[in-house]
Amino acid sequence: MLVAIARLGGEDVKRASLADALGTTTRAISVPRQKLLDKGLVDANKHGHLSFTVPGFTEFVIDQAENE
Repeated sequence: MLVAIARLGGEDVKRASLADALGTTTRAISVPRQKLLDKGLVDANKHGHLSFTVPGFTEFVIDQAENE
């Protein structure tokens, strides 16, 4: 899910776009989304949107995904 958020830009990512990128429904991403919110990795700054909370985290996640 982190990689999908990063590939969608990491800021103001629409929940529906994230679900589409993962090939699932918005309902199916509810629990993983909440876990990321609880850990403070993402913020629901607007209704239905997610953003990374750490500056530069988008680039870090993409770099890590490319190095796997």
